[in-house]
Amino acid sequence: MPLIKIKVEWQGSNKVLNLDRSHANLYGRLMMELEQKIEEEFLLFSGPLIVSDEDSLVAAIEDCVNAHQPFLQLVARPNKSKKSTPTTPAKPVVTSTPSSQPQPKPVTTPAKVTEPQSKPVTGAKFCSNCGTSINGSKFCPNCGEKIAEPNPTTAPTTQKKEENKQEEQKKEENKQEKPKEDIKKEEPKEEHLCKNACHPITEKGDKDHCGKCGKEVSSGIMALDRIWHEECFVCNECGEHFGGEHKLMEIEGNPVCSLCYVANHVPKCETCRKPLDGQYVVVDGKNYHPQCFVCTNCGAPIQGSYMIKNGKIVCKNCA
Repeated sequence: MPLIKIKVEWQGSNKVLNLDRSHANLYGRLMMELEQKIEEEFLLFSGPLIVSDEDSLVAAIEDCVNAHQPFLQLVARPNKSKKSTPTTPAKPVVTSTPSSQPQPKPVTTPAKVTEPQSKPVTGAKFCSNCGTSINGSKFCPNCGEKIAEPNPTTAPTTQKKEENKQEEQKKEENKQEKPKEDIKKEEPKEEHLCKNACHPITEKGDKDHCGKCGKEVSSGIMALDRIWHEECFVCNECGEHFGGEHKLMEIEGNPVCSLCYVANHVPKCETCRKPLDGQYVVVDGKNYHPQCFVCTNCGAPIQGSYMIKNGKIVCKNCA
């Protein structure tokens, strides 16, 4: 019977399990046995990658067998997200494109006074706010502004033009007369436009507004329980599109590529500064690969007890 030995590290100790590789649902059997041993919510990792389904578990087992390792080492971590924590777990996510475009909804931004057209509009229409071609839509696909239907039989009078011009001048004067304190209070409203936001600006489950820019999305990408413009759905840290080496992962609700996750969020060895994978040693709050945990005096690997002398780790022979 093809058995696989699996060790799962949890809070400093290993949970050892033996699974039949021919079982039809390896992942379900593994999680059932672990839930009997671990009472908290947890996530499984094989190195920097999360083990969240049957395919990812089978891939980890095949890597272990191909490397002729005596057992598969997994790490269980509490399923608790903490802001600015370097060990925040990431979740691989499969993206999907909606099969049909959602119906656009009116934008709740205040209406803007614009210069009316003096002649009937024929042919293509353009947004009076940003100038984007409308092509018969009732809402601008770029800024979401509602398009006013022109009346081809009438044109605005000179008096109406003058009134609109005076209103624009008054608004401009009011903006210039605003005290500096009022301007400072309004600045936080634009925080959602920053390139690397701490969190997506839309609520989870919002299927109408882009998770990065907050504007309406008529056709986009569904991922992380939000919808995104195609040009906005990039790594929150390096700005690269996902694909190939840039696998999709999640940090605090933001899309992050796997390269940035390993480089910026996986703990590093204090000696070689490379990402930690599998088991590692923790001494005085610092992490080490087992092969990097050596005596700073003679360079011999430390097996067992050690001492800290003048702030440096030394073996018993050099103490």
